[in-house]
Amino acid sequence: MLALLHTGRVHVQTFERLARELGTAIPIRHEVQESLLADTLAAGESTPAVRSAIIEAVQGLAHAGAKVIVCTCSTIGGIAEATPLPGGVRAMRIDRPMAERAVASERRILACAALRSTFQPTIALLRQVASDASRPIEVVELLCAGAWSFFEKGDAAGYVREIVAAVETAALPTDVILLAQASMAPVAEQLVHLGLPVLSSPKLGLEAALSLYQTLAAQGQPVSGA
Repeated sequence: MLALLHTGRVHVQTFERLARELGTAIPIRHEVQESLLADTLAAGESTPAVRSAIIEAVQGLAHAGAKVIVCTCSTIGGIAEATPLPGGVRAMRIDRPMAERAVASERRILACAALRSTFQPTIALLRQVASDASRPIEVVELLCAGAWSFFEKGDAAGYVREIVAAVETAALPTDVILLAQASMAPVAEQLVHLGLPVLSSPKLGLEAALSLYQTLAAQGQPVSGA
């Protein structure tokens, strides 16, 4: 099976819809552990205890039979992706394919986030991808400071509205808009009028995860079943 590790229950519906759109028959398990992000935000950083909890969650999914494990939270995705796993099991962060697409554009990137804690892992990922590809990048950060409170209240419309307003009024130099958090994906539709490429992680990440799963299957790894 393919496992998705979420830090918000709202992501289950998002990825279920995407899986249907992509028409996959691969079994998917959703694991929601909201405390992983909540504890990170409360501490202001990924403490040893938080890191241990993330690693335990990822390894638990591997032991449950997952062959590809995707962390859908950008803040903790790097830790999840680096978790030691048994042979034939892979972990990935949902935003890596998005970062690769942004870097490949060789254009100025406006990285938008509703949580300040998202910037460090996102910018680090962009710079790592750029270094691996030997490509120069220019990244501008935009914190949509008023948006997260709407997300916490379950006000999806308010969340999107605040992010769109922040992007529209920022007037920052950019060629590509990168929505750093998976929860921001619906914002893309509201920014079409800007005439700029807008990248979000859910669809790109799930497509990459399904492709990885199929690659493992083609290599003879035992990836069928739950």
